[in-house]
Amino acid sequence: MALKHLTILALMLTVGCTQDEEDEGPKGLDPAGDEDGDGLQNADEESLGTDPNNPDSDEDGFDDAQEVLEGTNPNYEYSHSYTGEYNIGWCDTPPEPTGPTLEGEYVDEAGNSLATWALQNGDVPDNFTMLDQHGEMVDLYSFCGTQIMVVVSAGWCGPCRAEAETLQALAEENPDIQILQMLFQNNSGETPDLDFIQGWADDYGFVNVAALSTNEEPATTAEEYFALQSSIWDIDGYIPTVYHLDTNMTIISADEGQTEPPSL
Repeated sequence: MALKHLTILALMLTVGCTQDEEDEGPKGLDPAGDEDGDGLQNADEESLGTDPNNPDSDEDGFDDAQEVLEGTNPNYEYSHSYTGEYNIGWCDTPPEPTGPTLEGEYVDEAGNSLATWALQNGDVPDNFTMLDQHGEMVDLYSFCGTQIMVVVSAGWCGPCRAEAETLQALAEENPDIQILQMLFQNNSGETPDLDFIQGWADDYGFVNVAALSTNEEPATTAEEYFALQSSIWDIDGYIPTVYHLDTNMTIISADEGQTEPPSL
């Protein structure tokens, strides 16, 4: 979590407004009041930029005061806590996605050509929402503001399993990053369900590493495969694929054989 924000905002909750701040409450509201009953004084809501008439300003399901205490951003819908001990970032505004910009070509056995797209260095991916081992839906954009490592894997992939054995230790060595392991198939080539990703996380001792199911039906044609949201995270056709994103969600390493996070 963003500890510096948590410390500052928690002090606001504890101390409240000074005499000089009493005139800074939202217009027409008592600065010391709590119009929406969320636990924040109206003057504090003014300072935070939250809505004094809405206990959940960003409508993400978490009250403003709860977000302040947990160090997440009450004005950013993707910034909120999860059951997993994830390293939630702090962004004032959502990223501006570019989508995948690396164009390729797939030619099947019959000679038919199909344009493909993959994420490359400099790209800002669109948000994705995937099921984690705790049964919660996790947004990529929740980690805007922290460095991210995305590992694309499948249950049947031996090298993917070997890499999974290293991820929790890597997370502990690099507490400022968030590792997301994206699993697009289970051992049988089918869509990973909750039981599978829970078992995967348990097998490899994940604490704050997220095991994510893409929740996509397996592709039966090339057209279907390249339409999957996970396919854009496959730059060379081989897995595991490792991407690193900086704090602004910009890709700084696209499957370049770098397993440890690059220096920012």
